[in-house]
Amino acid sequence: MEKFIKWQPCVRINSLRCLIECLTYNSGNLKISMSQCRTNFTLVFDGNILSYRCIDESYMLKTLNEQSFDGWSFYKVKNSKFLKWFKKESMSVYDDLNIQHYAIYSPDDCIDILSASAPKVVW
Repeated sequence: MEKFIKWQPCVRINSLRCLIECLTYNSGNLKISMSQCRTNFTLVFDGNILSYRCIDESYMLKTLNEQSFDGWSFYKVKNSKFLKWFKKESMSVYDDLNIQHYAIYSPDDCIDILSASAPKVVW
């Protein structure tokens, strides 16, 4: 079973739910601009993005009902269905990489990212 584990990308990001302002993907780099209590920051995944998806939260009812998200926005996913799907579709070509499933869920959007490296936080 999938398990969403709270993840804190930076100590300055507290437990309040963050809003996703903008998502940009260009040349293998993914940037997610976010806000939290009038503070803006960007999560930057540099070049090691294998896959990502952005889904309106209203289409994620099954996942949202199965997990306890309790107002937090950032998770790492263990036993990820998305990662299992990716490995199957890519015929396990990337099995030598340490791929992590990051889940960034706001009140309006759910972004799932498969990456071989953690993002940087830019203020």
